[in-house]
Order: sequence, then C-alpha cells, then structure tokens
Amino acid sequence: SDANVSKKELCEHIAKHVPEFVYLDAPVGKDPDQRNYIVSNAKIEATGFKQRIVLQIGWRAMEEVENSPQKLADMVYHYGGIVEDVLLDPSGGKGRPFDLEKAREFLRELASRNLDVNLGIAGGLGPDSMHLVESLLEEFPHLNIDAEGKLRDSEADDLDISKMTTYIRSSLQMFKEAAHPKEWRGIATSHSTADP
Repeated sequence: SDANVSKKELCEHIAKHVPEFVYLDAPVGKDPDQRNYIVSNAKIEATGFKQRIVLQIGWRAMEEVENSPQKLADMVYHYGGIVEDVLLDPSGGKGRPFDLEKAREFLRELASRNLDVNLGIAGGLGPDSMHLVESLLEEFPHLNIDAEGKLRDSEADDLDISKMTTYIRSSLQMFKEAAHPKEWRGIATSHSTADP
C-alpha cells in the first residue's frame, strides 16, 4: 500500500507538494520518537477499508489567512493530491458553533476551485444544532459533518451515548431528506400521521 511509509518518506512526500515545508534528517543523536518503521496495512485493506486523509482547518489557520476564503483556498491548493477531505473546524472539539454565513463563504470558495477534495464542517454540531448544517445542504449536498464537543456529558466530559444516537439519527434523516426531498418528506409525513 502507498500508505506504508516511514517518517522520512512521509516528510519527503509532503515536501514535494508543500515547497515551504522543512524537515531535518539529523545523522547524529537519537530521535525521541522511535516510530520510524513501516507497518503493513495489507490485512485491513483486504477488508475493503481505505484510509482518507483529512486536512482539519481550525481557527488558528483561519486567522493566519486573515479569515479570507480566497487565501484559505490558495493554501489548500498546496495539499492537492495529498488530502481527500477538508474539514473547516473553528471549534476544535470545544462545542463552539461555527458562523453559518462565514462557513458558506469558505465552502463556496473551496468548491469554486475544483480542488478534488470533499468538504466538511464542524463546530458546535450536536443533536440540537443540526439546523446549521441543513441550510447548507441544498448548496453542498455531499457535505461531511463532524461533531464532538456537543456530544459529551457536561459533567464527566465523556461521550454521551444518548446524544450520539440522537445526533446520528437526525443527521441520517437530514441527509436523506436533502438527497430526496419530495420522496422522503412524503414518507416522513405518512409515518407521522400514522403514529399516535
């Protein structure tokens, strides 16, 4: 598999695509991170699994490009051929909601560049905030979503199974409705009238 590379090979690959990337290969001393071995992915790939590389863009990266969708898209261009997905995540797992209109601007700019990457958003998504995503689906029907902070128990900070289940079910419903609005809404209506 082409995913089976050493740390040095990975750095060499990144440097081909990101000219300003610098790495040091020191012949002396000992690297505290000794994970410079190649592991075979053959068994897991035989099951049909294929890894995807996601470029997660947080609030610091957005600040570095002055919150400019054009400048961000210019930077993402350098990752062409390396990443399959771009995730706009100004929250960083903290449950802070994203700015809907700003997210739309970034998504539009990235989509307009034909970068051959899947687009996704994160930030404050959970069972009670799916309306933020719903308004984006008409324009971006293949949008990926990611959630963490709003799926946690506020006291123990553990993932809450009930919140996760509600989130997954509402997400599935929302994406099905977006894919087939007339058909799905008709089914949903008939179910709601039949159930007491």
